[in-house]
Amino acid sequence: MIRLLILIIVILFLFWLIFSLFFGNKKELNKKIIFPKSVFFIVFLIGCLVLFWLLPRLGISPLLLFQKVLPMLSFIRNIIPF
Repeated sequence: MIRLLILIIVILFLFWLIFSLFFGNKKELNKKIIFPKSVFFIVFLIGCLVLFWLLPRLGISPLLLFQKVLPMLSFIRNIIPF
């Protein structure tokens, strides 16, 4: 039941985020907003920690996902012409 509630909350949040980005008020988009790179790093780090905490509770092993993605990276490396 908790998984279902979390899934519904995440879907609603993503729907709201996409809706506000594409259909929101466009007048304020001309302002230049500057975020330091450290803020992005901290948000990324917190997001990764939350995923590693949340995914096992949903029945998904983060290390298993990493093992599935790793062979794909070698395939992508072979496509890049350097």
